[in-house]
Amino acid sequence: MLATDADASSPTRICRLLLIEDQPVDARVVRARLAKCPLQPEVEHVTTLADALRALEDRSFDGILLDLGLPDGGGLPTVRRVLMAAQKIPVIVLTGEADHRLAAEAVQLGAQDYLVKGEFGSRQLANSIRFAMERNLLLRQLEEARSQENEVRDRFLSHVSHELRTPLSAVMQFVGILRDGIAGPLNDEQRRCLGTVQRNVKQLRQMIGSLMDVTRAG
Repeated sequence: MLATDADASSPTRICRLLLIEDQPVDARVVRARLAKCPLQPEVEHVTTLADALRALEDRSFDGILLDLGLPDGGGLPTVRRVLMAAQKIPVIVLTGEADHRLAAEAVQLGAQDYLVKGEFGSRQLANSIRFAMERNLLLRQLEEARSQENEVRDRFLSHVSHELRTPLSAVMQFVGILRDGIAGPLNDEQRRCLGTVQRNVKQLRQMIGSLMDVTRAG
C-alpha cells in the first residue's frame, strides 16, 4: 500500500506495481510521479499486452497501471483480458483526455479507477493506487464474508431439511403400515383419512425441496 505524508514513517512492505504502457514518454512521467511518493514502489514496466499477461502469470503484483492503447490491444477488450488475468489485483486505467467515456466503462467492467494522462501529479497517483488497494481489499473481505455466510446457510438448510424430512419419513412409514392392514383391519373411512395424511405429507416434502432449491439459488 502506498503511504501518505502522515504515515510515511510507518513500517510496511514494498508495493509492487505493473505498469503497462507502450509510450516511453508517458512511462517516464508515471515513473517520475511514483518516485516522488512517500513510499517508492517497485515498478515493472512492460509495453505490450502479451508481456503483461506473461508477467501476471509468472509474478505477483499489488496493483496494475494499464494504458488503454497498446500496440497489440486496446480499449475495453484489453481491459477485460487484463482483469481476467489479474484476478484479485486492482487495476487503474491510464487514459488520454478524449477517452473519459471509455475509461468510465472500464471502471464499470471492474477497474478500480482511471487517471487522465498529463492531469495527475504524484499525490493524486499515490492516492488513486492506495484507495484502489483499499477498495480491492474491502471487496475481497466482503466476498470472504459472503462465502462464509453461504456456508453457514447451507449447513443450516441441510440440518433443517434433515430434521424435517426424518419425521415425515416416519409418518409415511406408519401410514403405510396402517393402510396395508399390518397393524389391524381398517374401515373405508379410516383408509380415506390415512390417504389424506399421506397426500399432505408428500406435499410437505415437495414444499421442503422447493424451499431448499429457491434458498440455495438466492
